[in-house]
Amino acid sequence: MLNQNTYYLTSIDDLPKICGQPKLHKIDIPMRIVTFSRDTITSPISQFIFRIIKRIKNNIKRRDEHLASLDIQDLYANIPVSKAIDITLKRLDESKKLDNLLFTKTDVKELLILALKNSYFQFNGKFYKQKTGLLMGNTLSPILADIYMDEYQKQHLHEVNIPNKIWQYVDDILIITKMNKPQLDKYVYGLNKIRGTNKFSSEFEQNDQINYLDTMLTKTIINNEIILKIRWFRKDTPADRLLNYESSHGKSIKNNIVEI
Repeated sequence: MLNQNTYYLTSIDDLPKICGQPKLHKIDIPMRIVTFSRDTITSPISQFIFRIIKRIKNNIKRRDEHLASLDIQDLYANIPVSKAIDITLKRLDESKKLDNLLFTKTDVKELLILALKNSYFQFNGKFYKQKTGLLMGNTLSPILADIYMDEYQKQHLHEVNIPNKIWQYVDDILIITKMNKPQLDKYVYGLNKIRGTNKFSSEFEQNDQINYLDTMLTKTIINNEIILKIRWFRKDTPADRLLNYESSHGKSIKNNIVEI
């Protein structure tokens, strides 16, 4: 019994399945592997633990100077699961979120291990297990990736981890830095030499502009002040596909699209 609600862990005779999404805007068109973990054996555990730890993330803000971005290569697949769990438990301890629950830190750790290390899936009728990293498609993976990267920034991104000058969205990091391009390239080269951590690529502003996610950021001077203008940015490979609102897709998907 927890907060007058009873939670049941159910067994569903189904393992996650995977698919590959081609990254058309990348060189050699690598595949993004996505695991469909909804309504599978460990999904109730992932959803339950997610509700406990979702309130311990930090917000990151940004402002202007030199614009640059860092891209983390294959973020989910390269996050050490055991370390991500340890960081999450540490944050839970610091936040005191477990004080009013009937669960101990050991209980949460065992549930995290159960949900994250039983990374089995099906592909072409055969069964596999992902050996390293977080499964893209598990409910817990995004929040653990955020928590892990927040800790990573504190430990390794000292030169750019400045309040109000860094903004992260999953594996894309926007930074406001005083480094020039050669200095940034050297800095990223040093990051990539750190053993057992994620690998980065970088982009530096050109003509006071940089593309970040689906936006184009432009520095401009108005009344002797540097203003950051933001416009939509379309990649060279937009699909231009629309989802039929009358289709059989789930309601949660339709709620995030515009009906026309």
